[in-house]
Amino acid sequence: MSATRVKRGPKRVFKIVAFVFGGLVALLAVILAVLLMSFDSARIKDELARLVMEKKQRTLTIQGDLSLSLWPNIGVRMGKTTLSEQNSDKLFMALDQAHVSVAVWPLLSRQLIVDEVQLSGVQASLVKHKDGHSNFEDMLSKEDDSNSSIRFDVAGLKLDATQITWVDELAQREFVLKDAHLQTGQIANLASGKLSLIGRVTGNAPKLDAGLALHSDYRFDLEKRDVLLKDLSLQFKGAAASFSDLTVDLVAGSIHTQSPESAMELSRLKMSVQGQTADSKATAKVEVPALTLTPKSARGATLTAEGDIKSGVTQTEFKASLDGVDGTAQQIQAQKFVLNFANTAGARSTAGQITSPLNLDLTQSIFGLNKIAGEVLIKNPSLPKQKLQLPVSGRMSANWNAQTAVAELATTIDESHVNLHLDVLAFAPLRTQFDVSADQFNADLYRAQGDANAKSDHAGETTIDLSGLRGITTAGRLQIGALQVMGVHANNVSAQLAIANGVLKLSPLNANLYDGTLSGSLTLDAKDNAVSLQQSLVNVGMAPLLRDAIKKDPLDGHGTLNFDVATTGSNVLSMKRNLRGQASMKLRDGAVKGINLAKTLRLLKARLALNQDMTQVANKEEKTDFSELTASFNIQQGIAKNSDLIAKSPLLRLGGNGQINLGESTIDYVAKVAVVGTTTGQDGKELAQLKGVTVPVRLQGPFDKLKYSLEVKDLVSDATKAQVKQQVDAAKEQVKEQVKAQSDEIKDQARDKLKDKLKGLLGQ
Repeated sequence: MSATRVKRGPKRVFKIVAFVFGGLVALLAVILAVLLMSFDSARIKDELARLVMEKKQRTLTIQGDLSLSLWPNIGVRMGKTTLSEQNSDKLFMALDQAHVSVAVWPLLSRQLIVDEVQLSGVQASLVKHKDGHSNFEDMLSKEDDSNSSIRFDVAGLKLDATQITWVDELAQREFVLKDAHLQTGQIANLASGKLSLIGRVTGNAPKLDAGLALHSDYRFDLEKRDVLLKDLSLQFKGAAASFSDLTVDLVAGSIHTQSPESAMELSRLKMSVQGQTADSKATAKVEVPALTLTPKSARGATLTAEGDIKSGVTQTEFKASLDGVDGTAQQIQAQKFVLNFANTAGARSTAGQITSPLNLDLTQSIFGLNKIAGEVLIKNPSLPKQKLQLPVSGRMSANWNAQTAVAELATTIDESHVNLHLDVLAFAPLRTQFDVSADQFNADLYRAQGDANAKSDHAGETTIDLSGLRGITTAGRLQIGALQVMGVHANNVSAQLAIANGVLKLSPLNANLYDGTLSGSLTLDAKDNAVSLQQSLVNVGMAPLLRDAIKKDPLDGHGTLNFDVATTGSNVLSMKRNLRGQASMKLRDGAVKGINLAKTLRLLKARLALNQDMTQVANKEEKTDFSELTASFNIQQGIAKNSDLIAKSPLLRLGGNGQINLGESTIDYVAKVAVVGTTTGQDGKELAQLKGVTVPVRLQGPFDKLKYSLEVKDLVSDATKAQVKQQVDAAKEQVKEQVKAQSDEIKDQARDKLKDKLKGLLGQ
């Protein structure tokens, strides 16, 4: 009997299952028939619009009729649809068409399982307002559906030709995801699946136009806003900021975020960057083995980054690491940040290391290094010891939202203590403001001298290239207690410096030097490789200034020098040859070194007899004193011409004219010396013989081998003319005396004869 029951059992179960299945099919047919007969497109559209307005205070508009399909799944298709922002007529989202298909069997158990959602031509605008609120917050709020037993479940989502715009009004940023194609697996509470997103991203801060490709496995909880991405790969490829060709590849083992708790967990994240600008190539790599950030804590393994930038012969490399991560998800701190860097350009190099604790405020996008300590090593064949080691200390911070930064740094250069305050006013394009102060600085120790790698032309003249000024925008103040540059010493140096559009201006430029003061301006222009200088030196000691500047002191005395000159050229020689402008000087109580004119004039007696010019090489032991010396120069094409030289002394008066060829470093000048006073003794007698005679003195030759020539032939001619004139004048006087004497004698004789005649007439 038991065996019979066993045999009958399966048959009975089969019959029951078949009966139930048949009943369900019949029931489904009835349901679909009723749905088909009762489907009212207009009523459903009105009901949907009413529900959206009631629940979200948004206006839903569906153009055209809804269409229904019944097999193999129930499906609804609609045409162009728009949705407004909350309590506004402003457009929030629009789409060209949508198709939603619903699985039939789950409906019987009151489960709404959407087989697939297809959206085409979606356009949405997401905005974060200045007050921190967004225009989509209400869409994320959880609805009270406790009375409903229908479970929402989407088997797949597909979006084509989608454009989503993100606007951050506070940061003034806008990003657009366009031509996007998105495909996902299941979307439901505690759903998992795969997603892929392909599109293009454009933006304004920073400037961005790049292709996007994202692939990942996912798992999320819609109610808790808990999202886990696994085996993620992301690629950006296009233009960004100053990069015309940029590729960013990112892979991660997992990225886990919990939105309400502002928590994030990263594992095995690696990012590589390759980019190219107009004149450089850059690569970078970042690795995050593990990092966990929550509102109450932050922890992670050592984070590392490295990269290099190549531009011509210049290469820059860096390596950075971050240890001891602490803090919270919004306020990240690290006990030790280490940066190693190296820059090489031929035989020159700069390398160093800096360390500091690190603070990162994600709410304000502020990055800070509060206690910098480090060292920089500069190698250059032109330096005295071919290298320079600089300790560095200070602090710095950057605000990425505002695109600003500030730094306060200090260093010691040999015996010089230098402090820098730097404000970065904008990142792109870079615009800065600074204040630099130093107690002393000897620039000559660090000028390139005999560098085998320096460019040169025109017989070894070093090239001057101002093109490095292009692309720099900065302004600030320089203050140096004691400065040496090109041999010249100055104290209390102060200047306002500005660089913009390839032009550098130092104005005003003030200093104390050689018992006097300097004031004026200096301008460098990269456009034509041009230099202009306006300077006034007042009460300056000429001898020490010239000794330091040109290693010679042909002039002594104190006085005023004025320059207003400009030039262009690719090297020092061409700049000398192209120099133009005006210059003047007014000196007192000084001397012209190299010749003693009074002494030289006394030696002229023998030369006069032979009618020979007298030439002598400048002798640094000799000098001609003056109480006052003035001259002005007109400079054109590197030649300074003068025609108004005046020099005065108790014995002499000197005037002259000539020119100085700065490009060839030569001089050709004729000074005319007149004796206006004498001294006692034999020397005074010889000098007196030249009183009233103008003695021409020619100064000519290269600067380092000047020669003085007394042009005796001209002097003899002048002396002869003077003697002839003197003799003529004496003869004229003698004739006058003779004529006067003869006239008086004739008058006396005539008078006597007249008296005799009168006596005869009177009878006496």
